[in-house]
Order: sequence, then C-alpha cells, then structure tokens
Amino acid sequence: MAKTFKIYIWKKATFLRLLLPLILGIILEFFFKLNGYLIIIIAISLATVMLVISKLPEVLKFKFRFFHGVV
Repeated sequence: MAKTFKIYIWKKATFLRLLLPLILGIILEFFFKLNGYLIIIIAISLATVMLVISKLPEVLKFKFRFFHGVV
C-alpha cells in the first residue's frame, strides 16, 4: 500500500515563502519605526554571524544548524 504524503501550501505556492516575511516586515516597520542606523547595525551583525558560521568545520556547522537557519 502506498504512503500518502501531506503537501503543505508553501511547498506548492513558493511565493508565500517570500510574501509572509514581506508582510511581517511592513507591519513591524509600521508599529516600531526603526531608524536607518539600527537596520544597518542589525544587517552587519547578521552578516558577520553568517560568515562566522560558514567558516566553521562541518561538525560544528551541523551542530549549529538551527542558528544558521534563524539568521
């Protein structure tokens, strides 16, 4: 007997993967009014963390894969 797999909506309509964070970003900007310097500091910090994680050995990359996904 064949297994049935559940296909989620974001697997079929991949534009939702981009649309939902875009909507969330617009809502956050509307309510919190972040200034440009703070956004630049956050972007540089996230880029630095991504660079550090990408330079780690494979064992540590696997161990910290959650952080890489969050960033």
